[in-house]
Amino acid sequence: MRTQDFDFSRQIKINMLYLTLNALGQIRHLDKGKNQKEKLICEIITHPRVAGIFDEFNLPKVPWKQKMAILFIKYKMVRLYSLLILNNAR
Repeated sequence: MRTQDFDFSRQIKINMLYLTLNALGQIRHLDKGKNQKEKLICEIITHPRVAGIFDEFNLPKVPWKQKMAILFIKYKMVRLYSLLILNNAR
């Protein structure tokens, strides 16, 4: 069996989504002001590689809260995502 027989594109996108969510989740722990954190969130969410995750990609089966976070990223809803992440930092 050769790796050419398999399509790993979905798994790669899922891994990229996981790493994106992880990076975004770590922002709340930074010793920076709210505006700086929102700027970092915006930079990540609007990055072309993050946008590329969602090309021909069906969302994974995850709990609804996680699905909402993924949809905020997909549709570049930076302000809503910031509210979600930064208000849950407590």
